[in-house]
Amino acid sequence: MKFFHRWPKEPEKSYFEEAVKEFEAAAVQDITSAESMVPWFDMDVDVEIADVYAASVQQMLGGTMTPQQVMKAVQKAAQQVKASAE
Repeated sequence: MKFFHRWPKEPEKSYFEEAVKEFEAAAVQDITSAESMVPWFDMDVDVEIADVYAASVQQMLGGTMTPQQVMKAVQKAAQQVKASAE
């Protein structure tokens, strides 16, 4: 009789590997079939720029900012982030 200090095929690990593969496949499918970039925008840019963008878009939707003002605010935030990185 042989005793294993581990399972020959670790069941928990293999389960999680399969679950991760399924999740990744679903995520890639969602991203490639998306009609817009909004759900991922805040993951792809600096948080300070994303915060300004999100707040400005809310103001635009509320009628207190124009699209041009939104972009000027975003550009200003991007310049500030760039300056602080130098």
